[in-house]
Amino acid sequence: MQHKYKKHKVESAEFKDLINRYLNGKVTTAERKLVDEWYQSLRQTSDGYAVDPRLKSEIYNYIQTFKQERPVKRLQIKRLYRYAAVLITAVTAAVLFFSKQKAQLKSQSQTLVAYHTQVGEVKKLLLPDGSACWLNARSTMRISEQFSQAPNRIIYLDEGEAFFKVKHNASQPFIVVTPHLRTRVLGTSFNVKAYEALNKAEVTVATGKVQVNTSNRLLGKITPNQQITYNLKTHRHVLRQVNAAEYQSWATGDFVLRQAPFDELALTMKNAYGVSLVARNPQVEKYRYNLHINPARSLSETLKIICSVHQNTYRRSNNEISIY
Repeated sequence: MQHKYKKHKVESAEFKDLINRYLNGKVTTAERKLVDEWYQSLRQTSDGYAVDPRLKSEIYNYIQTFKQERPVKRLQIKRLYRYAAVLITAVTAAVLFFSKQKAQLKSQSQTLVAYHTQVGEVKKLLLPDGSACWLNARSTMRISEQFSQAPNRIIYLDEGEAFFKVKHNASQPFIVVTPHLRTRVLGTSFNVKAYEALNKAEVTVATGKVQVNTSNRLLGKITPNQQITYNLKTHRHVLRQVNAAEYQSWATGDFVLRQAPFDELALTMKNAYGVSLVARNPQVEKYRYNLHINPARSLSETLKIICSVHQNTYRRSNNEISIY
């Protein structure tokens, strides 16, 4: 379809002729098929398209000329208006439709390089532009092979957590895309957390300034020691002051939890030790935890510390730890 659009690109002057020939049944098979495909693409899309007012005015003036020059029945005039309206919208839709197709094809043509980390693994990466990235345990990240040459330096954090120290480049914004958030910077250091096991996504700034968006709205612009937490269920977000150093401490092997709910504690234990933490007491799920978890400690030592916080006990069965 994209090839046909290039072949039959509709200019303003040609559009008058196309309407005239279309209404009088004098279009070629290819031209009629093109109009049908445009109109079908308009019906299949959910996006709203705005009609160019200059084009709309030109078609209106042409209709008036058509009425004066040719004695036609009222029914034909109504049909003319109807077809003109369809074609105006179809042409506008086609421009946007083909633009989207072109962008998608361009995106698909890029070769993406993937990076993965395992349980207990923190990987430091030097990116092609000189920026640095620390990838937390059980995370997946992708970048394009053309990362340094592209207009935007785009990182896809598909799962997990990463801390970035971005090399400043005002002409080439640095963008981190997660399944729910899009974070844009020029040069700064910040942490992005987007584990599927949690019902939230977080962006925390250490230095500089970043802009955080969802797919359709701006959540805010945040500065050092500020954090945006986005709830994946309610789609609401909270902006708060934090100690950013604690949210990037995992990069040096120290997991700091501040008023963390049980699911976040369980995620940390999964990342650090590869075990699944399960609450066997409904009250346990309501607890909050202030802890430092260091994988250098043995698992049994860490479990004793966790249970001491609220005087709980635990039982281990293979890689599942039940807290009572």
